Amino acid sequence: MANETIDAEMEAMLLMEGEDKTIADLQAQVANLTSQVRQLSEKQPQVSSSLFKVAEQVSKLRDEANCLVKGRKRGGPKKSPSKDFDRTEEFHSAAINICNVIEEELDKLL
Repeated sequence: MANETIDAEMEAMLLMEGEDKTIADLQAQVANLTSQVRQLSEKQPQVSSSLFKVAEQVSKLRDEANCLVKGRKRGGPKKSPSKDFDRTEEFHSAAINICNVIEEELDKLL
């Protein structure tokens, strides 16, 4: 009977150790998730600001593209190729600048 009692106590201790390990693992996961939530909430203002700036730059890019297309339509067949080339170059330059701003904003988030 003493052996049965010892075996039962050993089994109970082993089960508790397993539960303790599971609880410890869950506590570690909760701590990790809490830390991630804290980091995300700290970044939230930067994320909002960057999203606004990116949206603003995309809008500028669309405006530039629309101006380029409208300029081509307005010029008609009499328009000189050099003027068309200049507008294309201006659009390209503006697009590169806008892409740089967007990349900078995305880098801030990473």
